[in-house]
Amino acid sequence: MQQNILCWKSILFLQAVAVVTLAALPASAQVTDPTIEEDIRRYLASYLDILESGDIERVRRQYVDDGRFSWFTDGKRLYSSPDDVARSLAEIRRTGVRLATETKDIEVILLGGGIATLRARFATRALAAEGERFAFAGIITMILERQPSGTWQVVQGHASTPGGPPERPTVVSGQE
Repeated sequence: MQQNILCWKSILFLQAVAVVTLAALPASAQVTDPTIEEDIRRYLASYLDILESGDIERVRRQYVDDGRFSWFTDGKRLYSSPDDVARSLAEIRRTGVRLATETKDIEVILLGGGIATLRARFATRALAAEGERFAFAGIITMILERQPSGTWQVVQGHASTPGGPPERPTVVSGQE
């Protein structure tokens, strides 16, 4: 537990340093490239399509798989590896639910060296044959890294949801 708290504090500290550093840079020193920004926006659309498709292997490939990946929601670490994300999505899919997410107010900041941050407002609905099971919305932030192949992968992500995300209902197959 102590090690998780230390890791969490270290990550927050590094994010704070990055934000302060960016804020201190004059706008002319920040990396801007409309082509890369558009590429990242396309990546986000593709990322959401892949999550919605439920293709577990393609979902896994969206995240760096070298020990650096983590995903937080409302300040709590949910996933520490691409396998954690894949298991969670597979569990959701087994209940007959598919996720549908919309984004708006997308903001991309290129940090240079193949690193970028992406922030957007999102709304996610969990849909099943009988209709919507639950929904939540908030702000998503990702730190992305461009791979040698030219693709982007998530190094770290965070979703902030006012009031926290709803408890995911436990559904036993064949029962409501």
